[in-house]
Amino acid sequence: MQSDRLILRNDQWYFKSREKTLKGPYDTMEHLQQAVDVYIQCIQAEAEFESSTKEKLKHDELMQIKH
Repeated sequence: MQSDRLILRNDQWYFKSREKTLKGPYDTMEHLQQAVDVYIQCIQAEAEFESSTKEKLKHDELMQIKH
């Protein structure tokens, strides 16, 4: 994660997402990094789900046209 997205305020850590939302607070940098890792995994899973859903919809639409 880019260092300009990490914020230390009142002894609490936060990070800014690409969507410009502030996530936190976290007590330590280690907790922050764990949260960032989980956040990235969730974003990636969401993108994969959306992609597979779009492919399934395309397939279903083609099947309807054939019948």
